Amino acid sequence: MDNGAHIVQERCHGEFRQAWLIDVDHLGSNTPTQIVSVASGKCVSVSDTKYEGYYILVQEDCDDDRGVQKWRITIEDSLNPYNVIIGLGEANDKCADVRGGKRTVGTRLILWRCNGVDNQSWGMYDRVWRHVDIDCLDCEREWPRAE
Repeated sequence: MDNGAHIVQERCHGEFRQAWLIDVDHLGSNTPTQIVSVASGKCVSVSDTKYEGYYILVQEDCDDDRGVQKWRITIEDSLNPYNVIIGLGEANDKCADVRGGKRTVGTRLILWRCNGVDNQSWGMYDRVWRHVDIDCLDCEREWPRAE
């Protein structure tokens, strides 16, 4: 898979494109870590071009030259597995977000100001990164895709 493939919402289907690896020692520790796709071996990163006022989350080679591949994974409530916040770096002000809070398949993930709403709530079970309780995160199959 090429660099720049978008991270999108997709119905959960169990394929490797929906499996992600993180360093569990950093889970909930506020120590930034990389999120790596099992399918491609690439890291969740932030696009280098702003699109309509925000940056899109993409997959890129795991090198973090630009400092946009280290994610802070914060567990807000240990009793609620879907209350995990995924923020960029240590600044604690930008989070992985479902664009516009949409629930539609193919909706891209963006980097947005952390605000604690549902479109920034995540859970990770058995390497599957889920948005709230309905969809899994996947890598867009067709890249580049027409807007």
